Formats: sequence, structure tokens, C-alpha cells
Amino acid sequence: MQQKNLFEQTLTSLSQHEILNDLVLIGGWCFIVYREHFGNSHLIPVLRTLDIDFLIPTPVKRSNTADLPAVLSNLGFDLAIAYPDGVEKYVHPELELEFMVPARGEAVEKVEFVRKLGVKAQPLRYMSLLVENIMVTRFRGIELRVPRPSVFAIHKLIVSTYRKVPEKRKRDEESALSLLQFCKKVPSEWILAVHTCDTMPTGWFQRVAGVLERLDSVLLKNLKG
Repeated sequence: MQQKNLFEQTLTSLSQHEILNDLVLIGGWCFIVYREHFGNSHLIPVLRTLDIDFLIPTPVKRSNTADLPAVLSNLGFDLAIAYPDGVEKYVHPELELEFMVPARGEAVEKVEFVRKLGVKAQPLRYMSLLVENIMVTRFRGIELRVPRPSVFAIHKLIVSTYRKVPEKRKRDEESALSLLQFCKKVPSEWILAVHTCDTMPTGWFQRVAGVLERLDSVLLKNLKG
């Protein structure tokens, strides 16, 4: 309960400082947001996570600069830097917060400084899928940007294939599958899922197909159109 309160407090503060519009919530907290958006459907799993992950679409479009680290500090988050790569994480006794940006081409940088927000973010592959498919919703009265759930589920299936820890891989697979099965019942989301798989690079879809072939071959067949 304390984690959920801090999550909501973080969203509220970022919104009050007009920073939340520059961020896209990704990671496990999205499931809670999706559940509220779709009328608390029990078909959407709720994951417990200690991490708040934000994707920063770049370039940031705001005209002025914001002191994001100061906002987080006021909430009780302390900056922790992983050496030698310099990846930043904001740590609180209850939660940890990280920022990501889409990796560009064959980018090898470990971190990217986002000047207009004053934070260093980690470039990651496949984030373009999420950036290109954002929806605006409200969570506890706070306007918030999250990926479209069908694309978020597909992205999670891709990422699961890189997991080295079996327990984490299984968790990613099962949560993504449950969300994608729910999306099949929402016409607009299923149309988007089919279109996304049809237009993504072949190698990306092969990763999705490899997981679904094991977990739900019927869903895979429907996804192929």
C-alpha cells in the first residue's frame, strides 16, 4: 500500500511541475493503470513491482528546462549511479525510479543526457514500438501517458526473450500473454496488435512468434491475420 501511495504521489508531483507530459510510463505499473482504464477488468493482471520506469520520447518538445532531479529529491528519492557505465537510478526506501530513451540505430552509449529534464536516461532497443503507440488516460484523476496495451504486451514478449533469469522471463511471458489475450477482446487494440506484428521487422516478430508458439499457438495464428 505504501508503494502505491508513493507511486501516486510521484505522478501527482510530476504533473504539478508540468513534467509528466514529457514522460511515458512503462513497466509493471502500467498494468494497474490499464486495469483502471478498462473498468477494473480482472482479466488484466496486476503486478507488484519496486520499479517505476519512465520512457522519455526524444527530442523533448518542451520549450523550457525542468529540474526533474529536484522534484524527485523532494519526494525522498536519492540519486544512485552505477559505475562504470553511469546509468542513473533514483532510489527510495519503497521504490526505485529509472528513465529510458529509445536507442538510435546502432547506438552504443550507456546513457544519454536529457538536457531539458536534467536527467541521464538509458538508451534501449525496441522502445520505438512504445513511442509510436501512446495513449492518454487518467489514473486517480491524473492525466498520464502510457503505451497502448496491445503494443506494450508485444514489446514485453520481445523483451522476455532476452531475460537470462528464468523466473523473470516466465513472469514477463505470462503477464504479456494475459494482457494480449485481454486485448483480443477489445477490437481497436486487437486491430493494432495485428497491424503492429504485420509491419514490424521480421526479426522482431520472430521473437514474438517464438514465445507464443509455446504459450498460445491459437493466439499466434489469430495474430498473423
